[in-house]
Amino acid sequence: MYHYALDTETTGLHHTDGDRIIEIAVVEICDHKLTGRSFHTLINPQGREIKYGSYNVHKISAEMLADAPTFGEIYPDLVEFFSPGQLVIHNKAFDLGFLAAEAKLCGVSFPFDAIDTIDLARQKWPGTQVGLDALCRRLNIPRDAASLTQLCADIRLDRAVEIHNRSERHSAIIDTLLLAQVYIAMVQTRELDLSSAHANAARPWPFRDQHLTAAPLILD
Repeated sequence: MYHYALDTETTGLHHTDGDRIIEIAVVEICDHKLTGRSFHTLINPQGREIKYGSYNVHKISAEMLADAPTFGEIYPDLVEFFSPGQLVIHNKAFDLGFLAAEAKLCGVSFPFDAIDTIDLARQKWPGTQVGLDALCRRLNIPRDAASLTQLCADIRLDRAVEIHNRSERHSAIIDTLLLAQVYIAMVQTRELDLSSAHANAARPWPFRDQHLTAAPLILD
C-alpha cells in the first residue's frame, strides 16, 4: 500500500483571502517505509505578496520564487506522483483548502482527500498537544540537521535537499520527511495496540476451570 506525505508553505494563512502556495513537497511511503521517491518544487505565487509572519516561518522570499513554475504548470506532475496511493497530511483542512483554491484558479479540481495525522493523534492521545513538533517529541523522531541528513542518506532520497534544523525555519520537504516518520510510527504503534488488544480478547478467562462453580450472588 502506498501513502504520500504532503506539505505546503504559503504566502499567508488564508486561501480565502487570496493567499497562495509557494512550496509543495510529497514523499512516498510503501509498506510503512520511506522509498526515497519525492516531489518537491517552489511555486510562483504570481504577484501575491508574502506576508511578514509567514516569511518568518519559512524564510522564502519573492526573489527566490521569481523563476519558479506556477501551480498550473506543476499540477499534472504533482497529481501523477501521488495518484497511486493515499495522501497523508498534518492538518489537512489547511493544505487541502489551499490545493483546492489553486486548482480552481487553474480551471481544474482537486478531488482528493487525505489521512490527517492530527485526527489520528487526537484519537490516540486525547487532550495532548498534536502539533508536528509535539508528535516528533512524543515519538522520539529527531528534527536536527544531522539526523535529517542521515535519514536522506538512509532512504537514498532522490534529490538534493538543503538540510537545516526545523527550529530555524520550516520547509515543505523537511516537514514531509518528518510527517512521514510520524505517520509510520503512529500506524505501527496502533497495530501493536490492536494486536495486544486482540491477544487479550482471545486469552481464556484466567480463573476459568471446569471444576469451579459460580459463587451465589449476594445482594445487600
